[in-house]
Amino acid sequence: MSGAWSRRRFAHALLVLALAACAGGGAPPEAEVLKGGVAELQAPAAEVTTPGSVSIPFRPPPRSGDRYRAVLEFAGDQALSHASGEQTQSDSQLLEIEYRELPAPGHPELFQVVLEGLHYRVEQMDPAADREVEVAADRLRTLADGEVVLDLQGAQPSGDLTPRKVLDQVFGTVRVDAWGNVVGIQSVGRPVAKRFLAEIPLRETIAYARPALPPEPVAPGAEWLAVRYPPSPVGKLGLRVPVRYTLSGVQQLGGVPCAWVVFTAREEGEAVPSALGFAFDRVSATLRGEAWIELETSRIRLLRIEDEMRLAYRRGTADQGAEVHRLRYVSRLQLEALDGEGAPTERADEWADGTERFGKR
Repeated sequence: MSGAWSRRRFAHALLVLALAACAGGGAPPEAEVLKGGVAELQAPAAEVTTPGSVSIPFRPPPRSGDRYRAVLEFAGDQALSHASGEQTQSDSQLLEIEYRELPAPGHPELFQVVLEGLHYRVEQMDPAADREVEVAADRLRTLADGEVVLDLQGAQPSGDLTPRKVLDQVFGTVRVDAWGNVVGIQSVGRPVAKRFLAEIPLRETIAYARPALPPEPVAPGAEWLAVRYPPSPVGKLGLRVPVRYTLSGVQQLGGVPCAWVVFTAREEGEAVPSALGFAFDRVSATLRGEAWIELETSRIRLLRIEDEMRLAYRRGTADQGAEVHRLRYVSRLQLEALDGEGAPTERADEWADGTERFGKR
């Protein structure tokens, strides 16, 4: 089966399930319908031990940097109801990024992020559209509806854009608090690179993939809370999800002792405040995830999150012709540490969804 067909099948199946559940009011679809490259949550295979306490505070990355691969995929639909009828829009997005975190000398609350590879795909329905971006190995390519729009290599320019102005360049400076919560990400780099990356959810992905880590030692069974914004469109509306983290024990992952942290969230209610200053009429949000944090360095060895977000809100008043907005998205995010200094990885010839890098689409 071709990579293009499998991607379209993933998007179509997920969106059909989401639309059917919304229309019929039935049970929500399982997050397992996401098949773009993120592994499903599974119980740990290795033995879990319960020491007296562990110390996993946020630590800045080492001078040589920490390398990661993050894969985010989400899909859903948005509906707008008003006096003249109803409009709907469905979309799915897949983002894979490979990046390196570097310290900001003299500023332990900051670290910098260097882009080493990127694959981003957006598919929407009604009307149908397909956009894709690939950046890796000194090459940059964009496609629209399967047709190549731009293909640059090395220092080859298109206007003032070249791959080398995007690749292996710092694209963000991240500020965290004492718990490692991301409190701000500033876009940096050359103006052309900032414009090129502006519409890609890089900052949302990096912030969502950062678990809260207690500054003081904690024992197995300890719990703590932190707020997260989903990386799907509901997060841009200011939906804050309170996440409960639990230290479940210590487990060997790849021969490295790691704290195994499990986290969950559930938000159900009406008149839920948005961070943007209004209130959602209704919110139904669930989240589950787990992370393995290296005991020696506090580096994230592996993290997985699944969520489902549904909300409704209105704009205007009844006499002005109020608009009612309804959104529903399911998403999955995986972050994994990449060992070694070089750019090549065990999947250097293909992206996380199984498609060949820069291959025929």
